[in-house]
Amino acid sequence: PQTLYIELTYDDCADQAEIVLNVNPPLLLPDVVATDLCDTDDDGFTSIDLSNYDELVSNGIFNYTVSYHATEADAENGANSHPNFYTNVSNPEIFYARVTDLSTGCHDVAEMQLNIIPAPTVSQPSDIIICDDDFDAMYIVDLDSKIPEIVMDTTDLNIGFFTSLSNAESNTNPILDSSNFNTATQTVYTRVESTVTSCYTIVPIEIIVNTVPVVSAISNYQICELEDDQQAEFLFNTKDNEILNGQSAMTVSYYESQSDALNRINAINKNASYINNSSPQTIFVRIENDTDADCFATGEFTIVVDPLPVFNPPLDWFICDDASNDGVHTFDLNEKITEINEGVSESLNITFYTSLNNANAGANAIDDLEYTNIENPQQIYARVENGSSCYTIAEFGLNVIQAPETNNSLPLEVCDEDYDGISTFDLTISEFDVLNIRQDNIVVTYYENEDDLEAQVNTIANPEAYNNTSNPQTVFIRVTNTISNCYVNIPLDLIVNLPPPLNEVDEVIFCETDDSRILFEDITIQLMDDTTGIRVSYFENQTDAITDQNALTTEGYVYANPVTTLFVRAEYIETGCFITKPFDLVINPNPIANTPQNLELCDDDDDEIMDFDLSLQTNTILNGQNPSMFTVTYHENQESADLGDNAIDTNYLAFDEQIIYVRIENNATGCYDTTQFMTIVHPLPIIDIDDVVVICLDALPLTLSADTGNANDIYTWSTGASTPEIEIDNVGTYSVTVTSQFGCQTSKDFEVIQSEPASFEVVEIVDFSDPNNVTITVSGIGNYAYILDDGEPQTSNVFEYVSLGYHTVTVIDLNGCTEVIKEIVVVDVPKFFTPNNDGYFDTWHITGVETLPGTTVTIFDRYGKQLHYLTHTSLGWNGLYNGKEMPSSDYWFVANVRKDNISFEIKGHFTLKR
Repeated sequence: PQTLYIELTYDDCADQAEIVLNVNPPLLLPDVVATDLCDTDDDGFTSIDLSNYDELVSNGIFNYTVSYHATEADAENGANSHPNFYTNVSNPEIFYARVTDLSTGCHDVAEMQLNIIPAPTVSQPSDIIICDDDFDAMYIVDLDSKIPEIVMDTTDLNIGFFTSLSNAESNTNPILDSSNFNTATQTVYTRVESTVTSCYTIVPIEIIVNTVPVVSAISNYQICELEDDQQAEFLFNTKDNEILNGQSAMTVSYYESQSDALNRINAINKNASYINNSSPQTIFVRIENDTDADCFATGEFTIVVDPLPVFNPPLDWFICDDASNDGVHTFDLNEKITEINEGVSESLNITFYTSLNNANAGANAIDDLEYTNIENPQQIYARVENGSSCYTIAEFGLNVIQAPETNNSLPLEVCDEDYDGISTFDLTISEFDVLNIRQDNIVVTYYENEDDLEAQVNTIANPEAYNNTSNPQTVFIRVTNTISNCYVNIPLDLIVNLPPPLNEVDEVIFCETDDSRILFEDITIQLMDDTTGIRVSYFENQTDAITDQNALTTEGYVYANPVTTLFVRAEYIETGCFITKPFDLVINPNPIANTPQNLELCDDDDDEIMDFDLSLQTNTILNGQNPSMFTVTYHENQESADLGDNAIDTNYLAFDEQIIYVRIENNATGCYDTTQFMTIVHPLPIIDIDDVVVICLDALPLTLSADTGNANDIYTWSTGASTPEIEIDNVGTYSVTVTSQFGCQTSKDFEVIQSEPASFEVVEIVDFSDPNNVTITVSGIGNYAYILDDGEPQTSNVFEYVSLGYHTVTVIDLNGCTEVIKEIVVVDVPKFFTPNNDGYFDTWHITGVETLPGTTVTIFDRYGKQLHYLTHTSLGWNGLYNGKEMPSSDYWFVANVRKDNISFEIKGHFTLKR
């Protein structure tokens, strides 16, 4: 490349720039040699994919684009390029390829000539059409026989047959035995290839393997006669689907004779109506393949003209509406079946429909012959069938005639006065409810039952004064239109309402109350069993009770005399029917329950429960009232006392401060009074002294206390003392009695014995025995137990398997005297030591050696080399030899032990662990 420098100046200003010139080498392409391309036919013109030649014309360069042009000038200018898929306009034809190097932008043009080589000249052969008579739709054909139809001369040609176009184009998988090719209907592809140019043409051959049509049994064609002449119009194309029975690519034709069907002449026009010549009549059919008229079969069927049914046309139906006048009625269509069948000899099938279309189609028949009309008037269609293919449609109307306009009657209700349920009614009053508008030509009559109403007999003669015969009772009103004779049946309920029932009670008896008031609701309970829906009120005179004036409005009646006459009025709220009745309010006096003192007993077993005789209170409660006229009972709660139930037995197990409720009742009137008292269970004094008391000889005298903590309790000792506590120096049997302020006493007998702390006599220790045993020998009069260190007490004085080292032995007196403690040491050889300065087992020596003056120990390694020498005052070996740590291993020792006046030697080994 070359760099050019530029300077721009203006007045005194200047600026510089530089340009780098790069000259790329030219792109030089050679012309392409003439190239041959096979035509797809023999006309020398074909569609060319020019992109197939990109690599050829680019001459091996990379990163390029190619365009093709008709002239060299267009190629140089990059104008008017051909599309990738291009059909030549001359043969041969020159193309100019413009190749551009995308990395430099340089281009060159190369000339390329294409020669279009015609493919072999061929003709389209005729289809191979086969009529297969074994119904497997397969046939062996000779494909070679079609070659003369495809080419006139086979010189320099290779001809092959293939089952697919792709195989034919790629010349793979040819049909091997083309003269005996077993095939179904399919397309076979013929490849005709020139051995000179290698160009080829593909020729399809259509193979059609038809099967002989199958003729199944054909059903008769039956239709109804048009008139009474046994003739009808038949449309035969309606039989095509049945006759073909699913076979495709076939055509059905119809004939009057077998000969015409075989010769395919005089076919009947199946798309036009055909009138039969006779009934029955045979019609012949021909089924042929659409691609081969000579591949056919014939069959036949019978046409039959059926007669129309004979029946009675039904008449329109008229019926009166009911009181609702809704124009709706339920019709029994069985009556129309009877009407249509009347006098007809043949058996008819009759169905009913709401539309003519449904009747003709025989669809959506009325299922329930008890049919309710849906409009008024309504047309009904009867389909009449006689068992053949024929039917006739007859129609009739349903008409519901309006009845007199009425309303439902309201019940007539009256109040009874004597509970017999019989009263006099004016039935005509109901006409104001039934006939709410003026109507002409109307007659109203009354009957005791519907049968009489329908028959118009036994009319109620005097409806203005009719006595009911039962309660309740329904009579019936007939409202008749004298023009249409349509009528309405209206039930009328007659109801005699009874007054509330009162009990046959002349006296209402109560016990006197604290406020001299008797609640009306309590009076009502005695006068009536059930007050549901009843208003009850009370009066001081009969007139007020009848007129319902000046009722006693307070919650209760305040009596002033033992007997008062009052009047009750009981009235049903719903009906307003009532009754009044006088009665005497009688007040009986109550007995007096006098309150007794509480019952008190001393406890016998500290459970605060005692068996009380409650009858001890009865005389106090009666306080002079005659016990033959009154009954006294005892109860656990106030409710039970008030109700007089669940009385308890007079010998009653009660707890401390339990309330006992008392009821005193007048045997004649049932009037009663209640009171209450408590049962008191005083506790016995508690003496906290054991049966056996120990005097320790090292702690005389013994102070013994029976103090209960109650200042008012009195103490009596067998020693004559009367204080809560005494001092005892001697053994023996003693007693004490404590009396509470309520007179409750507790006595206690006890024995005083001696004991003392133990004295150590001998502590025998077996050293160097592994395991080591310790035996403790003590003296004293007590019963002793032994404890080693913090272990459990034991009565044995021997301890086994005692570890080496110092221990504490404790001897306790089981009688409670002072315990004694002694420290002992078990001398033995440790099995190992760990000199790691953690404060545990850092040195090795005989444990307890300090108690063996004069004892020495010599330590050796496993080879007998002396490593250390210890006396009984040495701290122990720390695992060093000449300042060097000895390794983990077993080491041996010889100990010359001196214990008291005895000397002996012990040998053994131990382990150093690091």
